[in-house]
Order: sequence, then C-alpha cells, then structure tokens
Amino acid sequence: MAMAYGVRREILVAVAVGLAALGCGGSPRSEPNLEEVSANFDLADVRPFLSRVSAVLDSGFGEAEVDRLVSHIGQQAVDSEQTYEFAVTFDRRRGTLRVVAFMDDVGAPDMAFYAPPTLAARIDSLLRGYLQERGK
Repeated sequence: MAMAYGVRREILVAVAVGLAALGCGGSPRSEPNLEEVSANFDLADVRPFLSRVSAVLDSGFGEAEVDRLVSHIGQQAVDSEQTYEFAVTFDRRRGTLRVVAFMDDVGAPDMAFYAPPTLAARIDSLLRGYLQERGK
C-alpha cells in the first residue's frame, strides 16, 4: 500500500493525552500554535521515518522513544487511535511533539504530527524527502 500524503496546517486547540508508559510527561495540556503534518504509512515505514524525526531533535525523542512508539503503534487494533506526546527540544527551543496514530487498516497507520511551526515545517520537509526517496 502506498503512503498517501497530505499536509494540513491549523492551530490546535484540543487537549491530547500523553502516555505515561512512553515517558511522555505529566498531565495533558493545551498548547496553541501547533501545526499538523500527516500521512498514511505502511507499518514498515514508521520506524525509518520516526528515526529521521528523532535525528533533527536536540532531545526528548531519541531512539528509545522511537522504539517504544513503534512497538505501541504496531500493537494498535484496527480503527483505534492513540495520542503520544513528547516534550522535545528543537533548535534549542522547548516544545511539544504530539503524534496521533490511527490504525486505518492492518499495518497501515494514519499518522499526524503536531508541533510548533518551525518543527512542523522540518517534519514536513523530512516527509516530502522520505516519500520522494520511496517513489510515493
């Protein structure tokens, strides 16, 4: 299944729940000015893409978090949605990286990344490059 790519930028006002099992931090909070970058992935593409996201962050979303997130997403039931939240540092600025994974079909999660504008733009660039490399 090929990845479908779509970018929708919007101010996020909704509150998302962080998962303690991922070490994502304390209470849920609302953070304005988060922008969305989203795509449909084959499960095999989740780890390689998340590793690229991890590589551009200063802290808060390393390979250990990538491993746990991939494991959690891989165990999601079809038609389930989970929100994962990480306190990250990007370009020496602190912010939130929120990942929403909806298991649209077996092994095919729809993933949305919510981040501050500069990080969202970087994730968007990473996603475009990843898709281009894969011919999708």
